[in-house]
Amino acid sequence: MHGKSRFRSNIISACLTALMVLLPAVAITSPADARAKKATTHVIKPLLPSPEKDAALVVDGATGKILYERNPDAIRYPASLTKMMTLYLLFEALDKGSISLDTPMITSVHASEQEPTKLAMGAGASIPVDTAIKAITVLSANDVAVVIAEALGGGSEETFAQMMTEKAHQLGMTHTNFHNASGLPDPLQLTTARDMALLARHIAYDFPQYYHYFSVPGFSYGGRNYVTHDNLLAAFDGADGIKTGYTILSGFNLVTSAVRNNKHVIGVVLGGPTAAVRDREMMRLLTAAFDVAKDNPTFLVDANVPWKGGKGPQNALFTGNGLEDQGLMLAALEPKSKGKSKDKAILVAETKAPRVENTGPAVIPILKPAPEVTQVADAASTAPTLKRDPSKMPALQLGPGPSLRVADGSTQIAQGDSGAGVAVAGGSAIVTAGMLAGPDTATVKRWAVQIGAFASETLAQAKLSAFLQRGVDVLGQAQKLIIPFRSDGRTLYRARLGMFAEAEARAICRLMVKRGQACFAAVAEGS
Repeated sequence: MHGKSRFRSNIISACLTALMVLLPAVAITSPADARAKKATTHVIKPLLPSPEKDAALVVDGATGKILYERNPDAIRYPASLTKMMTLYLLFEALDKGSISLDTPMITSVHASEQEPTKLAMGAGASIPVDTAIKAITVLSANDVAVVIAEALGGGSEETFAQMMTEKAHQLGMTHTNFHNASGLPDPLQLTTARDMALLARHIAYDFPQYYHYFSVPGFSYGGRNYVTHDNLLAAFDGADGIKTGYTILSGFNLVTSAVRNNKHVIGVVLGGPTAAVRDREMMRLLTAAFDVAKDNPTFLVDANVPWKGGKGPQNALFTGNGLEDQGLMLAALEPKSKGKSKDKAILVAETKAPRVENTGPAVIPILKPAPEVTQVADAASTAPTLKRDPSKMPALQLGPGPSLRVADGSTQIAQGDSGAGVAVAGGSAIVTAGMLAGPDTATVKRWAVQIGAFASETLAQAKLSAFLQRGVDVLGQAQKLIIPFRSDGRTLYRARLGMFAEAEARAICRLMVKRGQACFAAVAEGS
């Protein structure tokens, strides 16, 4: 009995000791502190696109034949790829003569209040159509997208969004719904990789006279010079557009058109974890397509692209077996060496379509939509054809959507084409609470990362490019700013990246300094 009492006492003593050890830990992780800790640091591993974001598609630009697909019909957020449709409707208005390239468009209060990326035009400011197009293709300016929407939509962005959706369905984009003109976060803004490829083809072939805008490297407005967000224009031989996009929920999106040896390829990559990974994946896919075409004459048809002086594909035919061609692409994407390929990790969620007997050559009609023409497609080898009866489109209801919030419950943040605000340490992207929540991030983006002041604009651009190469994982597609100013009787050029909240700019500079890159955080002029 005495032994049992002593044993019981030992157990109680051990339990009390354990509680004394655990109590501090419990205190540290009390609900309030746990919430604070959770809000302090979020770790995102940037190795693979999130399964709910990733999608990719590669097509022959001249015929629409699918060369490669990965989650092609999965619903995704388009982000600033939205602006391709905004420009499609603007090009349509130009083509009809209802507006001209010199027509001034007025900035409303609503347009001026859009989140970055933006030109920061004040209410009442005017912008000509020509400059507005460049502001979309180069900067992806959200405020300018709304200016265009209101100019064409009778003063209403909501009306214009309905026009965008109706046009999408007319073009055969059966899984797309637009709810704003910019692509800023909205749960009703939805699309697929297949639909984005279809839209890119329509823009290029329906309006070749305006397609050159997508390859413009930069433009000037309000005393500032802006450089394109599309890194592939300089990095990939033959690339000639078309659009980038980013929001937290979409990931890094890209649609790219490239022409080599009279062959035209369009690629779509959605949901990249960083701009760099997304760009590498696009180059990998496009390179594979052009490599296969070298050894397989029927893999791609001659495009004769009209924006380069050709007559276009007209009613181009493709023979070949679509599934076999996709097999050639997959084979080309396999690592060539015995070692592990760095790009292998990007191949996710690949599925093989069931084999369908080839029914013969497929005719791809001219891209201009025509009334009362139904879709004709070879399920084995083609993308959706480019004519669609709008009456057969499933209706997607447009209406007010809930305010979008990030996963931890913080307020909606400014997003556009800029994926800034993510720092990388130890192979993981660290997003601090200051980057996700609070008025500094939610509403005020007045700070820039300055890398120096230089004697010429060319030198400033070169320094910006070199800086970005070492920090693309940190800066994403931050807005590139070259700002001239006078000092001691001569003109100098500040090279900056923005726009950020103060905490973001300082965090980015600290990291870049560790990488041997000099910079400092600076308040932008006019803030």
